[in-house]
Amino acid sequence: MTGSEVYLFDSHCHLDRYPRDIKIGNVIARAAEVGVKSFFVPGVTGFPARIVELAEHSQILLGWGVHPLYSENFQESCCEEIAVALKKSICRAIGECGFDRRAPVKFEKQYAAFLWQINIAIETGKPLIVHLVGHYDTAFTLLQKAQGKVKFVLHSFAGSCEIARRFLDLGACVSFSGSVLHKDHDVLQRLVKMVPLDRLLVETDSPDQRPVFWPGSLNEPASLKEIARQLAGLRNMSEEDFCQQVCRNSAEFFA
Repeated sequence: MTGSEVYLFDSHCHLDRYPRDIKIGNVIARAAEVGVKSFFVPGVTGFPARIVELAEHSQILLGWGVHPLYSENFQESCCEEIAVALKKSICRAIGECGFDRRAPVKFEKQYAAFLWQINIAIETGKPLIVHLVGHYDTAFTLLQKAQGKVKFVLHSFAGSCEIARRFLDLGACVSFSGSVLHKDHDVLQRLVKMVPLDRLLVETDSPDQRPVFWPGSLNEPASLKEIARQLAGLRNMSEEDFCQQVCRNSAEFFA
C-alpha cells in the first residue's frame, strides 16, 4: 500500500441522509477516487432510509439503531418484533444509540432506548455504535455492566482525554471524525496518541460535521483521506501505515 493506493474505511457515514437529488453512487465514486472504498451506514430511526439504493452497493455495511434524538417514540413492544428480524437481517451493528444532552427528548426516554439497544447488541453479538454528548457517567455505568459482553465504539469522539480513558478501560474503540481537528493542537495530539492503535477508527459522519478544509455545504466520505492524513501526522506515522491499520480495525470491528 503506497502513495495513492491508500485504502480507507469510513466507519460512520449517513449516506442515506443526503438530499434526494444527490445520487449515492456519485458520492461513493468520489470517495473511491481518493481510496475510500468501504462504508458503514448506521440507523437513526431503525434501518437507514434509501435502503434499496444502499443495498445496491456491496461495499456498504448497514446498521439498525434509534438515535437519542429520535428516542421519544421508542416503544419496546414495537422493537421486540424488530429484534427478531435483526437476527436474520443484513444488520452489521446496533446504533447509533446513546445520550445527547442537546436532544429535546426526556432523559428517561433516551435511557430506555440506549439500554434496550445495549441488550440487543449483547443478545445478537453485534457491535454497538455509541453516540455520546453529555451523560458520560450514566453511559459509563451502563457499558461497564456490559463489559466483556459487547464491543463498542465511541463514534466521532471529540471529548476530553479523561473521558476517553475511562471508556478505553472498558475496551472501547474510538472513532475520530474531522470534528476532532478543531481542538487545541496539544490536546488533540494527546487525545489521538492515547487511543491504542488497534482500537482507533476513522469516520466522516457525512453529510454532517464538514471539516474546515472541505469545500461546499455538505461533507462527504471523500474528506476521510485528509482526516486520516492529519491523524497519521499526529501519531508520527506514515499515511499508508496508519490507513492500513485503521482499515484492519474497522474490518475486525464489523466482522
